[in-house]
Amino acid sequence: MSNTNMYNDYKRLLKVNGLPDITFHALRHTSLSFLLDMGTPVNTVQKLAGHSKASVTTDTYGHSLAHSEEEAAEKLEELITPLLSNCCQNEVFRKDTPIHGERHC
Repeated sequence: MSNTNMYNDYKRLLKVNGLPDITFHALRHTSLSFLLDMGTPVNTVQKLAGHSKASVTTDTYGHSLAHSEEEAAEKLEELITPLLSNCCQNEVFRKDTPIHGERHC
């Protein structure tokens, strides 16, 4: 299939299905952004994109990774909160029992 035929088929597919007329480049950018938003590892997206380094991917699609820091903090909180709750139920680690002079629960 020639590039011209593929391009024409692509444009026809968009039109017939009532989709916006976007370029292949925009489709590629959107697809890669969605993959990162869904948590696909950067090195996997890098390989799919054909980027030589992961830094090219992160520099180009950094906006899709902005939420990653917040999600990481939330996951750590989910992990640590039950541990602290269990810790604070133990008499040795009660709120009124300082460790190294500080309360921890």
